[in-house]
Amino acid sequence: MVKMIPVRRLNKRGMQRHMDFFNPMDEVGVRAEFLGKPVDPEELDSDRFSEDAGFEMFLPETLPDDKYLLGKTVRESFGERYGGHMYDSTLWNWMCLRYHGLTVGPARKTRELVVDTVYSEEEAYGPSAVRQRQYRNRLWGPTFAYDQFGEASRVMLTGKVPEMSDVMDALYYFNMLTGPIVRVLDALYYDEERHAINGVSKPSSNYGGLRDGTVRDCLAQIGQIATTRSIMRMSEEEILAALPEAEYGDRVEEARVKLGLSVGMKLS
Repeated sequence: MVKMIPVRRLNKRGMQRHMDFFNPMDEVGVRAEFLGKPVDPEELDSDRFSEDAGFEMFLPETLPDDKYLLGKTVRESFGERYGGHMYDSTLWNWMCLRYHGLTVGPARKTRELVVDTVYSEEEAYGPSAVRQRQYRNRLWGPTFAYDQFGEASRVMLTGKVPEMSDVMDALYYFNMLTGPIVRVLDALYYDEERHAINGVSKPSSNYGGLRDGTVRDCLAQIGQIATTRSIMRMSEEEILAALPEAEYGDRVEEARVKLGLSVGMKLS
């Protein structure tokens, strides 16, 4: 039986403990290369560093090491409360500390703080000079992706938990986070048997005898379509029909089958 633990929130001392671990400073006040002293879960769950969350929420003592299942598990644990706690920094940062063994990985060097820190909504969406790329957080990002796109978010959530998904990074970079675009990428590139991406890093390989466009190639192509059409209003079928056959070929036809669309449709 899976052991479930109650989610808590960090108090002021706990937030400082979070910073001391993920953003340690050396004796002269320079950010240290490696992370600080590990956090004992029992210590973290004590009143010294945390307090009751204010509502009932439980998570498995050990989260899945599959990025998609991780996001699904955390999102479903929130239930209807998720929207009201998306940027609840003391709650999320308790989770970041509690599950750091999964999200940090064996290479314990420090990284950009947002990877292990969840900020308030004002900080995450503040002026561009101080805005945080919150989607890069290894817990918040997968949870947000699953909340927004359900099963199709799996195309954004492949690879190891401590590593950023290139597909997620590309979608944010190109500002193309729409349901139809994500579902198209899922149908084009997600390999259900391997739980991995097909062709994401080999732009010159062959697929069905035709050139294999990578995810970034595909998004760049959709970006070109956006010069004459509103891609934010395009359906899955319209997006697939606009992709050039010479580059995407059989991949598009297979995607249509996966999505249950009519085969062979092309834009006039």
